[in-house]
Amino acid sequence: MIQNLPPEILYHIFHYACVDQGVTARSLSLTSRYIASVSSRFLFNTLYIPGVDRLERALRRLVPLPPHLRRVYHLFVADRDGQISPERSLSRLDQNFIHMPSSLLSQLLFLVAPTLHTLTVVVQTGLVSGILERIASTPLHYLTDLTLSFNYTRIAVSPDSHLLHTSASANLPRLRYLHIDTCHPLTTNIEPAVALVTSQAPCLTTLHVSDVLLMPGCSAVLARMLGRLPLRAQHGWVVPDDVLDAVARLPFSVREFSLQVHAGPLTIPGEVRLVERMASMDYGDGFILLPQTPKRDYQHWKEEWLARAVGSWPEEV
Repeated sequence: MIQNLPPEILYHIFHYACVDQGVTARSLSLTSRYIASVSSRFLFNTLYIPGVDRLERALRRLVPLPPHLRRVYHLFVADRDGQISPERSLSRLDQNFIHMPSSLLSQLLFLVAPTLHTLTVVVQTGLVSGILERIASTPLHYLTDLTLSFNYTRIAVSPDSHLLHTSASANLPRLRYLHIDTCHPLTTNIEPAVALVTSQAPCLTTLHVSDVLLMPGCSAVLARMLGRLPLRAQHGWVVPDDVLDAVARLPFSVREFSLQVHAGPLTIPGEVRLVERMASMDYGDGFILLPQTPKRDYQHWKEEWLARAVGSWPEEV
């Protein structure tokens, strides 16, 4: 029966059926030549790439294809397979082996940019050297959801990243949802990363920052991000004005900013109390302090990406 359907009807059916990392599309391609020709454009709609080896293999598959056969709507990229434990991935030998070069990610983003709607990048090892800049500098005009997990990883934002702010048009004009997850301080690592991405996302409405370390001065930086004056710390310590002057205010388009604090000994209780006061005072429009939760693992990010992909499946671009 399905063999008798015109390709226009099959396109419509396959568009909503092939949302499972290409499994359905590959199965359809084995049924007949007619079904294979129709389903071929859906092979890479939902693309899951765990590990640098798989990333290189995906590039070899995508580069020769014409644009209509490499339509990627939802992309998950990680620097390691989920089966590798965080403890092992931190060893020096494994860092050298599975470090994700930003140039590879840049090539992939260039290929999928015309159709990409959701992107999740999970980097558990090595430096995030150049990855943030590559994402922010790539014209991803249809991207609506961006999730960046950099746990166990040092975020490195180039000092020249401010040059992106002067671009004539935003590279992420449709981005609505941004989630950054990393167990590092808000001051030196997360705030520059947020500023870099939001400078290219004029329509961003929801910002979620999780697993944050609150070190001395973090509450003051948070206040400046919200466009407010910092609350004075218990012992009267004040963050220098030149440090606060470099903090970028969140765009006025952001309607919800949720913060989740890292549960661990490196988080300063005094800073947590200041942030709790800010949340109780409605210190910023849409600012929410979420309860601490266990650290998210690799499987969580994959399942969340698939759920968001199915929930925001786009119409034809």
